[in-house]
Amino acid sequence: MDEADAFLNDYEIPFKGIVEQSVAGIYILQDGRMQYVNETFAAMCNIPRNRMTGELVAKYVAPHQLDALMKQYEKRIRGERPGPFVLHTRRPDGSRGYVEIHGNTVQYREKPAIVGVSLDVTDRVQKQEELSRSRTQLRELMMRLNSVRERERATVAQELHDVVGGMLTTIKFDISRLGRRLARQESGVKSHAHQGDSALAATQQLLDLVQESIEAVRRISEGLRPSALDHLGLQDALVQDLAQFESRYGIGCSFNCNRAPLPLSPPRELGLYRIFQEAMTNIARHANASEVVVTLTWDDTTIALEIVDNGVGISAPPAKGAHLGLLGMRERARDLGGRAEIGPGPAGGVRVFVRVPTEGAECTQTETP
Repeated sequence: MDEADAFLNDYEIPFKGIVEQSVAGIYILQDGRMQYVNETFAAMCNIPRNRMTGELVAKYVAPHQLDALMKQYEKRIRGERPGPFVLHTRRPDGSRGYVEIHGNTVQYREKPAIVGVSLDVTDRVQKQEELSRSRTQLRELMMRLNSVRERERATVAQELHDVVGGMLTTIKFDISRLGRRLARQESGVKSHAHQGDSALAATQQLLDLVQESIEAVRRISEGLRPSALDHLGLQDALVQDLAQFESRYGIGCSFNCNRAPLPLSPPRELGLYRIFQEAMTNIARHANASEVVVTLTWDDTTIALEIVDNGVGISAPPAKGAHLGLLGMRERARDLGGRAEIGPGPAGGVRVFVRVPTEGAECTQTETP
C-alpha cells in the first residue's frame, strides 16, 4: 500500500461519517443510475435508501420532469454548468415537496459521474408561490376596485344627468314661464281671471320639483355614504338595512346584539358596514337563502360581526367575481387591524365572521382561506 492509499484509508471513515450525518442530501449519479445517496437525500425524496441505490433515476422522478432532468444531466456530463434543478417530490403527509439539486462532473470509477448535494427548499418555494398568489389576488382586487369605482361614478353621473338634470331643466322652463307672466303683469297687460290660478299652480309645480330634486340628491348621497351611520350609528344602521333587505328580496332577516353600542371611530364603523354590505350582496346574488342572521358582539376591546345564511354555500371555485368580494372583505378587516373568517355555516350556507379591535386595542391578524 503506497502513501496515497494509506492517506485515503485514514480519512475514509471520518469523511463517511460527515457525509452520513450531513443535513444536506448527497448523491452520486452515473449512467442514469443513483450509485450512492445518503439518508438525508433519500428522506428528502421520501423513498427508502435501499430502493434508490443502483436504481434508474427515471423510476422515481415525476414523469413531467424526467425529460428536463435528463437533459440537465447530459449537459453536466458534457462539462456544461447549468443551474440547479428543483425536483418535485411527494412528502410523507401526501403534500408536494421541493428539492433543489446541485452537482459537478467528476471521474468516478474511470467514468464521468455527477456528484452533488440537495437542499429541501419546500418552505421557500411555498412562500414564493404564496407571494405570487397574493400578488395575483392583489392585482385582481385592484382591477375590481377600479371597476366598481368607475361603475359607481357612471351611476352617479347618470342619476345626476337623468334625474337631477331633468328636474332642474323643468324648473328652469317653469321659472321662465312664470317670469314672463309676471313681466306682462308689471307692464300693464291685462290677464284673464284664471291666469292668477295658473301662476299659483306653476308655483306649486316648482315646489314639487324642488322637493323631488332634494330627494334625488339625498338618494345619491345615501348611496355614496349612508347617513344612518352618522345619525344612528352602526347598530341601528344594520337594523335599518336588514329591514330594507328583507322587504326587497323576501329573505327573512334577524339581528342580535349583546349590549348597547360602545363608541366606535367613523373609519371602523364604515369598514364594518361595507363588509356587511358586501356579505349581504353576495347573499342576494349567490346564496339562494331563505334566512339571514346577523349578530353584533361588543366588549371593551373588540367588536365582532357575524353574518350567517342558510343558502347553498360557497361553490368551488367561487362564482366569477365572488372570490374578489371575499378577498375584499378580508382586506377591509386587515385594514382595521382585525381578521375575517369566511367559511361554511353551522347548518350549511356561509358564515362571515369579522373581529376588529376598538380604539387603542390590537387584534392578531389571521388569514383564513
